[in-house]
Amino acid sequence: MIKGLIKFLAICLGTLLALGVALVVGVIFLLKQEHGFCAPDAIEQEIVSPDRRRVAQLWVCGEFLGATYSLEMEDVDHPNVWGKPGPIQTFTEMGTGRPRLRWVDARTLEISLPPRMQPGTELSHYHGIAIRYSHRD
Repeated sequence: MIKGLIKFLAICLGTLLALGVALVVGVIFLLKQEHGFCAPDAIEQEIVSPDRRRVAQLWVCGEFLGATYSLEMEDVDHPNVWGKPGPIQTFTEMGTGRPRLRWVDARTLEISLPPRMQPGTELSHYHGIAIRYSHRD
């Protein structure tokens, strides 16, 4: 009886240890990803500026119970001059509306937002690029 209890406890402890290791490895893996849960194919929209010097990307994470959108921008001629790519602006929506990007000119990016969507921060400039926001019906 005691041998069986010890064996049972050893199996439980081993299982818990294995699950803990798997959890830690999974968290480390996700933290090392540039976009967290977003996969590289999660680009919602990508547009190049009229002078072809910059690219703006809108990434999407999640889609069913609400989505988080992230804006990234990069200089085409010098891809890493602005530092490691990462979100410069985020938006969250609980519904079906999606933000849309549009270059107004070579130095102005417009972000068109659906009703009820607000930017995380209203960033007005990024590396010399003006960012405008508009709401659509």
